[in-house]
Parts: sequence; C-alpha cells; structure tokens
Amino acid sequence: MTFLCATHREWLYFHSEEGTSFIEDSHRKGEYLIQQEQWKNAIPFVGGAFEATEILLELYGSDKTWLLTELTLLAILLVDCMHKINKSEQAQSINQRALTWLYAAQKQQSDNSNNVSFVQNCISYLTGPNKEGNIQSAQVNSAVTSSVLH
Repeated sequence: MTFLCATHREWLYFHSEEGTSFIEDSHRKGEYLIQQEQWKNAIPFVGGAFEATEILLELYGSDKTWLLTELTLLAILLVDCMHKINKSEQAQSINQRALTWLYAAQKQQSDNSNNVSFVQNCISYLTGPNKEGNIQSAQVNSAVTSSVLH
C-alpha cells in the first residue's frame, strides 16, 4: 500500500531537507480532516506523511527520535481512519509497517537505554490494549511535536 506517487517519492529522496515541511503540512491537513470526521479524505494526507516519514527514516536512520515519534503518531491516526472506513486489513498493515521500523530502531539502539525506553513507549502505543482509542492521545502528542519542531 502506497500513498505517494513515484514522482513525490523520488522528490523526497532528492530533496530530503524539505521533507520535514512536507510531512508537517500533510500531517496538519490530514489532522484537520480527521477533526471534521472526513476519514476518507484524511487518508491521502496522513498516509503521504507516513510514507514520507518512512523515506526520511531510510535516509537519516532510526536514531532520529523525532522521526520515530512522527511515524508513531501518523500510524495511530492512519490506523484509526482505516478502521473508520472499515478497512481493517489495511489498518493492520499500516500498524505492522510502523512496528517494523520501531522494532528495528529498538534493536539498533540497544546500547542507549534512554532511546530504547522511548522506542518501547512508541511500540506500546501501537500494540497496547487501548490502541484503538489512541487517536486523542495522538492528536495531543501531534500538537506537542509540532510546537517542538518549530
């Protein structure tokens, strides 16, 4: 499942320094549509931001905790949107993609206990018993992350 066209994917690889702005903008637009309960319309924005975050993780490495935070927040929002439009299989796929990145980061950062603890918290958001209800938490954390990035 992809959200970005080949042109945008390629653009991100060659303009990764502008990728953060793209992610923030898409995330903000998607979150606005979620607040309007326009789940289907939000998916391309949140999904595009999610996929762009994956690309930046690929380029910069999973030691960038802000990228892991963004990936987790976007996964929560995207999974919730997918559930709202009865696309449970796609929701599970997105959740698994995010977990794959987080487990790899956890393994890679095993010598840094602060980062491991951070990554474990991200994993618990996606695997915990309240994962379906994490959207409000994701929106609050999103606002905090946005203010930290600026």
